[in-house]
Amino acid sequence: MINLLPPKEKEKLLGEKIYKILLALGILIILFLISLFLILFAIRVHIFSRAESQKIITESAQVEFQVAGLKSLKKDIISINRNLLKVNSFYEKQPNFTELLIKISEIIPNEIYLTDFSLSPIFEEEYRFQVIIIGRSLTREVLHTFKKDIKEKPIFQETYIPLSDLIKLKDIDFKMTFKVKMLKYD
Repeated sequence: MINLLPPKEKEKLLGEKIYKILLALGILIILFLISLFLILFAIRVHIFSRAESQKIITESAQVEFQVAGLKSLKKDIISINRNLLKVNSFYEKQPNFTELLIKISEIIPNEIYLTDFSLSPIFEEEYRFQVIIIGRSLTREVLHTFKKDIKEKPIFQETYIPLSDLIKLKDIDFKMTFKVKMLKYD
């Protein structure tokens, strides 16, 4: 099909198309981040409400078991404290996905478009996740800058891009992998 539009109109149409794609992608990312935040907030509220209910149970148990004796009360308190420590330990081990996504989005230049993002847990002492980013870079220099910026962040380690992805000068489809050190909630 022959496109008879003048070059300026073609550029305008391309610009509008890119704008719509970026707008849709931005909205999806924002919705994802909002839903992720709400899910994590709900989990946090749930855990704190469980802890609060355990505290209420402990207080009522103290009143009930004062008559029965201090030994049974002490056993119950120790058991509840162990459960609270387990809940707290579970909460502390949960990764902060929002912080990870923020750190990665701060580094990605405008000339790089992501087509796929995956996060896989790994079980090493120092690292928690392996991230795989698949995308397109407009130029090789932009891709090198992106890789350098990732390497400069101390939480990202073992950054790797296959050499075959760096052969082309423009419009490069790439796959980058790196490991992420633990990110925990404050």
